[in-house]
Amino acid sequence: RDLHSFPTRRSSDLAYAPERAAYLRAFARARTGLANPYWAYGAMRRAPRVACARIRLPWFHYNYGGGGEETRGDYAVDSVLASCFQAPGGSAAVFLTNVDGRAQEAEVKLDACALGTGGRIRLCTGFDADEGPVTTDLGMLQAGEARTLRLELSPRTLYMLEIKS
Repeated sequence: RDLHSFPTRRSSDLAYAPERAAYLRAFARARTGLANPYWAYGAMRRAPRVACARIRLPWFHYNYGGGGEETRGDYAVDSVLASCFQAPGGSAAVFLTNVDGRAQEAEVKLDACALGTGGRIRLCTGFDADEGPVTTDLGMLQAGEARTLRLELSPRTLYMLEIKS
């Protein structure tokens, strides 16, 4: 038997997807930019509650079990994923990403007590842009206050809600 005749995946079999590259580039640029104090040096906190649509995503498991068979399916997930970090200086940031290929509405409940801080809320996006992220001031979150933000999130886009006193 020729050991080199079995089917394998080669990197040349995988097509380059510019939109996926831009999505991953946003995370890389955020990590070395505005998100650095949170992702590199901060402490992870419980993510706030995010109300959003559920979507179905496909999955594919190639050569499962060693017999060359392929297994496929799909599963239901939230269209918007969230994480939260607190920087050493006390500011907090909630990171949101819309994993769907369509724009999605999301309601994010920010609670100053749960975040461990109050302060000015700044929305940052456009981490993949060559000119850098765009920021929008969303007002103040007072100590002890809870507020729900309604956001329209672009497809496969990273957002940072920074709360800084």
